[in-house]
Amino acid sequence: MCGIHGFITSNQDQETNNRLIQKMVASTNHRGPDYSGIQNLHPVYFGHNRLSIIDLNSEANQPMNFGNYWIVFNGEIYNYRELKDELQKQGVEFSTASDTEVILKSYDFYGEKCVEKFIGMWAFAIYNNEDQSLFCSRDRFGIKPFYYLHYSNSFYFSSEIKSLKKTPHFSANLNLGQVNRGLQLGWIGFKNETYFSCIQALEPGHNLIFLKNKLSIYQYWTYPAKQISISNEEAIHQFKTLFDHSLQLHVRSDVPLGATLSGGIDSSSIVSSLLKNNLSSQLVTFSIYYDSTKGFDERPFIQTIEKKYPNQFQLNYYLPSEQEIAKDFEEIAYSMDFPLSGSSPISQYYVMKLAKEKGIKVILSGQGADDYMGGYMHSYYRLFAQWMKCFQFGKISKG
Repeated sequence: MCGIHGFITSNQDQETNNRLIQKMVASTNHRGPDYSGIQNLHPVYFGHNRLSIIDLNSEANQPMNFGNYWIVFNGEIYNYRELKDELQKQGVEFSTASDTEVILKSYDFYGEKCVEKFIGMWAFAIYNNEDQSLFCSRDRFGIKPFYYLHYSNSFYFSSEIKSLKKTPHFSANLNLGQVNRGLQLGWIGFKNETYFSCIQALEPGHNLIFLKNKLSIYQYWTYPAKQISISNEEAIHQFKTLFDHSLQLHVRSDVPLGATLSGGIDSSSIVSSLLKNNLSSQLVTFSIYYDSTKGFDERPFIQTIEKKYPNQFQLNYYLPSEQEIAKDFEEIAYSMDFPLSGSSPISQYYVMKLAKEKGIKVILSGQGADDYMGGYMHSYYRLFAQWMKCFQFGKISKG
């Protein structure tokens, strides 16, 4: 996890602008403890907090420059090695082993369509000194955050809303539509809306261009709507093949990695695949549990994985006390940038804290699997509505 920040401003006071970008970067030091950098390209200012994962050398620090381009990037391009080989065959030269440079050189070679080649999670901004354009992109599923504030001729962006609160045009006016959705549905956002009227989120699968004081946004990817008729056996085979291949890409890292393990299907599948396919030697896992008389204790489910793969991974448990949760609650809420809609962020906070104490920077997690794979009952509401519309009530009862 890194932090990206930047803005284009009509304010000619460079001293004020430098102080602003420093404040923005300082507000998210927790996102990147390994290095923080800023770049004055007046009227453009870039800032970055780095958590070093790929290429740990200082040459891979950001903001990074190549020719007329400057970049700040948060995320990981999992197929960066294949893209690098492809570009090198075209005569493109590289000076680092980082995926950040692969993005820069891909943008220089392919233009805006470079994002269609990326497999990974990302939020980045590239400034072109030659035509003074700003190109921003967010990954297909919105795994990495990208928030922005557009006011007149000024444009500000960041990985977190708290950074944008430092800007001169921030207003605390609430977006009541999102407040209602948060209270009634537990949603933390909707499309490009946030809890603040002045701050928007770049939607997943979208690119953004700021050029000559004009903002344009377009969608570069959407989930294919076609249906394929295959047997259950073939569907299972295809899913497992894609799942295992995805993990092969995800384990690319220049630092040790770990995994969360809750005993649920998602995290258990990840850990099982890593161990079965020997994708991670000396795997370290992290699990949270609560007093069984007061909360849900998932250790019996976790132990089924431990029994299946005895002595093949290092299992770490943590039990947060009520007093500890009460003491840390304000910090947890502050880190979220929006009201907590459940207890999951609290558990995640202690899982990641435990991982940090063990020196693990990269965590593979099942977070998000329920959203994409129908793990929640509300995922079926649209399907149920369609069946009711067609008077197919029998399907609902069978479901």
